[in-house]
Amino acid sequence: MKPFSEEHKAKISKATKGRVAWSKGKHLTLEHRLKIGIGNKGKKVSRDTRLKLSQNQKAKWQDTNYRTKQHFSRIGLTSGMKGKHHSKETKLKISQAHGGRHPVCCIDCGKEIDRRAKRCLRCNNQSAEFRDKISLANKGKGHKGRLGQHNSAETNAKLKMFHTGLKASPEAKKKMSLSRMGEKNHFFGRHHTEETKEKLRLTSSALWQNDSFVSQWMKARNLRPNKAEQKLNDILQREFPNTYKYVGNGEFILGGRCPDFLNINGEKELIELYGDYWHREDDPQDRIEFFKQYGYKTLIIWEHEIEEAEATISRIKEWQSD
Repeated sequence: MKPFSEEHKAKISKATKGRVAWSKGKHLTLEHRLKIGIGNKGKKVSRDTRLKLSQNQKAKWQDTNYRTKQHFSRIGLTSGMKGKHHSKETKLKISQAHGGRHPVCCIDCGKEIDRRAKRCLRCNNQSAEFRDKISLANKGKGHKGRLGQHNSAETNAKLKMFHTGLKASPEAKKKMSLSRMGEKNHFFGRHHTEETKEKLRLTSSALWQNDSFVSQWMKARNLRPNKAEQKLNDILQREFPNTYKYVGNGEFILGGRCPDFLNINGEKELIELYGDYWHREDDPQDRIEFFKQYGYKTLIIWEHEIEEAEATISRIKEWQSD
């Protein structure tokens, strides 16, 4: 059968315009539907026919008017499945009907996915094509669409799980940096009021008095002993084995302060190593008095003093005996 020409289609449309379809309000009987089902059972559509159907559907969905009509025909009360659910029997039939098909896998990670997709959700979110689409869709919108909204605890947990282990590439970091520089920065040309500055200062001060916050912050920086601290630690482990431990990485916080070495034998003793440059204007007595209020006695050793190992050892022994 030859396809109708556009002119022929227009004539048929004009001739039938306004008429009520003969099938309107009518439904096939159960017996009739069963006969159709038996007649079609076992029939398979050829590959060429499937390809034609696919191309036809793709062409339809390229039309904005067609997509709009389909969208509104499926929402609200006009949706055929509104308020309905497939029965267990129907679900089983659908499952069996799809069981013989070859599984479709993600082109990136190989995970089995929906037949209509190319990538799984995780890989799709990371693909450059997907990110570009999101970027174009959100360009110029900022975060106004989410203003005043907050994620649920469940959503936050999912986001945390998804982003755990993910690291931005140097190229991505550079792009993020450039996107926030100069006039692109949301705070460009603006200044905090004196009241806001005072609030920020008080909030920051309160945080740094919290031992848990300070410890977490320092551990996140993955701090390790510097050369001078390593040298002093070697002396302590050699001359006073199993007595002092390096805790300058945030393992032990006292009153928001982090000492360098802690006595691990039950004695309330702390040893602080002062750098000749960084602590040149500090008064060691201030540190001693600060930890004293928590019941700890503190020994301050200067960086240049550890060059004379024997003198340092003698001083520590004398301090211990006091």
